[in-house]
Amino acid sequence: MSQTKKVPEQLEKERRTSGLTPIGVDMRSLAKNVLGKRGFSNVDLIAHWPEIIGENLAKAVKPDKITYPKNDRINGTLYVRVQGGAFATLFEHQKNIILDKINTFLGYSALSNVKIQQDVQVNFEKPVEKIIERQLTDNQEELLQKSTDGIADENLKKQLYEIGKKLFLK
Repeated sequence: MSQTKKVPEQLEKERRTSGLTPIGVDMRSLAKNVLGKRGFSNVDLIAHWPEIIGENLAKAVKPDKITYPKNDRINGTLYVRVQGGAFATLFEHQKNIILDKINTFLGYSALSNVKIQQDVQVNFEKPVEKIIERQLTDNQEELLQKSTDGIADENLKKQLYEIGKKLFLK
């Protein structure tokens, strides 16, 4: 019993003394807790979804949840949300192949059925960020010019000016 208590304490000490931990380690445990409530005991299924079903289909088909029979972890039903009718038809035709791919990925016959839910109001594409070009104010421009005036090397002067500009616009 005393050895089992020391192991987590030693790991905790190592974690504290080793510096920063990768964010992926913490995010994986957080995602596992959240996705576990939706039946996704394996977070990798969500992470590798485009690789499993294909990039094009993954743009319009997203896994929503998995349900299993009571006290069982096989013969589950995967619920997917599909963006539109054309993708629903395409997914329906490939349903058995996709089920085989998912079960192969998971390593056992976890799923035996797929239920399709059409959801036209969901935008599955990543939103495109609008890039707003900001400009320096006259005072910032003047300050940068004064700061770099005494530098003889034109290349260094230009680089320092660009660094200063980025800092002002941040």
